[in-house]
Amino acid sequence: MLRLVFLITILGVCTAQPYTSLTQDQVTAARAKIRELIVTTNSTDGTFKPFIAASVRLAFHDCVGRCDGCINFNNADNAGLQMVVQALNNLHGSDFRQIMSRADFWALAGIVAATIASENRMCRRRPPPGRPPPPNCQVATFPADFKWGRQDCNPTSSQTNASRVFPNGHGDLKHDKEYFSTMFGFTTREAVAIIGAHTLGAASRQQSGWNGRWVGRRDALDNQFYQLLSDISLNWTHPNVARPRDEARYQWNARAPGEQNNRGFMLNTDMALFRNISPNAVGESSCTFLTCGDSETASIVREYAQNNTLWFIEFAAVFQKMISNGYTAAELKDPTPVPAQSLPSSSPTQSMSRTAPPGTRMSPPDGMRSSPPTRMSPPDDMSPSPPITYTSLTHAQVAVARQDIRQLILSRNSTDDTFKPLIASSVRLVFHDCVGKCDGCINFNNSDNAGLQMVVRDLDRLYRRGNYTQVMSRADFWALAGTVAAVIASENRMCRMRRPGPPGMGEPQNDTRPMQPPGMGGPQNGTQQTPPGTNRTGPPNDCQLQTIPLEFMWGRKDCNPSSSRTNASREFPNGHGDLKHVTQYFMSEFGFTTRETVALLGAHTLGAARRGNSGWNGRWVPRRDSLDNEFYLLLSNTNLIWTHPNVAPQNREPRYQWSARQGNQTNQRGFMLNSDMSLFRNITPNDVGRSSCTYYTCGDSETASIVRQFARNNTQWFIEFAAIFQKMLSNGYADGELKYPTEFPTEESSTDAMVKTAPQTTAKDITGRACSYVHSVTTPLISVLSLVLLYFV
Repeated sequence: MLRLVFLITILGVCTAQPYTSLTQDQVTAARAKIRELIVTTNSTDGTFKPFIAASVRLAFHDCVGRCDGCINFNNADNAGLQMVVQALNNLHGSDFRQIMSRADFWALAGIVAATIASENRMCRRRPPPGRPPPPNCQVATFPADFKWGRQDCNPTSSQTNASRVFPNGHGDLKHDKEYFSTMFGFTTREAVAIIGAHTLGAASRQQSGWNGRWVGRRDALDNQFYQLLSDISLNWTHPNVARPRDEARYQWNARAPGEQNNRGFMLNTDMALFRNISPNAVGESSCTFLTCGDSETASIVREYAQNNTLWFIEFAAVFQKMISNGYTAAELKDPTPVPAQSLPSSSPTQSMSRTAPPGTRMSPPDGMRSSPPTRMSPPDDMSPSPPITYTSLTHAQVAVARQDIRQLILSRNSTDDTFKPLIASSVRLVFHDCVGKCDGCINFNNSDNAGLQMVVRDLDRLYRRGNYTQVMSRADFWALAGTVAAVIASENRMCRMRRPGPPGMGEPQNDTRPMQPPGMGGPQNGTQQTPPGTNRTGPPNDCQLQTIPLEFMWGRKDCNPSSSRTNASREFPNGHGDLKHVTQYFMSEFGFTTRETVALLGAHTLGAARRGNSGWNGRWVPRRDSLDNEFYLLLSNTNLIWTHPNVAPQNREPRYQWSARQGNQTNQRGFMLNSDMSLFRNITPNDVGRSSCTYYTCGDSETASIVRQFARNNTQWFIEFAAIFQKMLSNGYADGELKYPTEFPTEESSTDAMVKTAPQTTAKDITGRACSYVHSVTTPLISVLSLVLLYFV
């Protein structure tokens, strides 16, 4: 009797477990485990990964009404989700039940699946292992943030009898609009965007009655759904594909002239986005594809068909809105960067160094990691060591390195505690490293590199102490650090602050739809200004916080494996230069076009110039650790008072810069170098950098229109900057030299290259594992236990 009461008591404690915090470490671990599950589960014919589409579909089905981690399998609309639910529940119950709800875990699985699918997207197939994408292919990861705080409808089971209504595949446009407006609060445009998820997966006659793939490939997230839907060159038919004696299932099949196999198919609810169909009660259309005419949303379909990036960004925003359904902005929270108790008090690297016995394989951290013992740092100039050949790098290893670098960057504050200096310096470091070739070496005898000593020191310590020397080159580690820094800066970007900042700084406009790249069509949005001085603890509800869409590739070689110091001479841009100098420099060093050069210089929205380093002085923009288009907003602001002083101390070389002030204010709003100002004004500085004309008399430069485009639309610049930043990180390497991380180590690589300390076992860990065990054992026996208890009573 006592054992029974104890067992039921433990079950009660476990099922009522509250979730009070979640760290980035824990989310990173969950992401890695979910990714491993998805990419290792193959279809029976081995041609695709079924859990990609299934996880995205599950997130939608779970969030109809409210995201609550429960599915009713008595509802035929949920047919086909059983396998992915079982697999995710097994993983959640064994590893993550003690740190997040099942509803949060499913939402994260949807994001991870969309991320993998976006890696498979345009150009259109991901290249074979070790091969980069074609030069013009922007392979971007899914820009959605994960927030936690969803509640399970039942902590002990994902099964529910709750009745939920799903879209009717035979419906028309009115049905689409009303359904998504009622269930999710979507606008018409958002409804068109979310239905593009049909680019993933397929319909099965055994499950829904419809049959076929929407598009040719079922595990790549891109705009092919809209391209197929709007392709009037195809032969579209409207058959009933139901089996005899089953309810009618009318669908739209597309074939190219002369082909025997379907290119794809559409439901009525899909076709209604492009054609003005009016199906009858059984779903049969009264007109054909060619005679129905355009629907009211056909123009949106064409926009998405013409511009993959436009749809990609808008879909990500709507997807994030979908997986927040049923919760207020305050109820869902961002994971904390590091546990408060593990923040370093002095050295930022001590809490991140890792030690472990040889042979320990590094995997993503399980939950909260304890700080390993402090190790003495080797000197910066180590004795020469033989070069290391790196043959493999896994996603799990990269995930752990990302997390360590993030923790380092976030742990370092400026002396006045107003910004994170390693954000800007890490981005600057990778630019300076990649001039000529990305090789993990810096010449500190070159005054252009002044100010990089601290970030090089900190990254090199982490690189050595974390045993990353056995896993990737220093050049790869620095490139990853630049990527992580850009991600953090993008998290600080528009709307504009995640956390309170200095008063009076203001927040620039939040554009909710991106302007199209040249020739891609589509509308151009206006902007809205948030009142200056707004002090927020979080972004407004309509703020789309998107991480920079970058992929990490590895394979860079260090100029010297034993030291990051070099005497190699490298030329950097002259801050006194004009537009001709700027464009010629970036064309010569990186092969950048003029537009790419304008896009990259927007990185000056990060950081500041110091008289002690370069001679120039000030911040480019008010806030120095947020990656957005404020550089272009300031540069093109003709309402400011622009002056052109020489800020160099007396008897020093001149340092002319452009200083901006607002009205009668005495404080500088921002500043620009000549090389910046030349992007907007047709300046012709003399030998010492002094311009012969003023901001107001110089007239537009030939790139002023690009500056105005980027100023009007943050998202357009954001995407173009990400592409050119990735191109910069590949400088000096031919196609095929840089490779994507793999899911698992290759046979010829050492599986014990990455090492990590075993986490300390805490009472919470033991309780979590006990709960998982008790839950797995007792859930099928709850009814039996209840009867036994009644018997004893």
